Amino acid sequence: MPVEVTWWGHATCTVEDSGVRFLTDPLFARRLAHLRRRRGAP
Repeated sequence: MPVEVTWWGHATCTVEDSGVRFLTDPLFARRLAHLRRRRGAP
């Protein structure tokens, strides 16, 4: 089964491989407008 990548816009994409799907949305700032991180950056 090939790896499938779906681009949603800006930096967000979904990657699916062997039935496993994950969503990426990289944000490396501590804040985005009025929102704050709940966890530290990876």
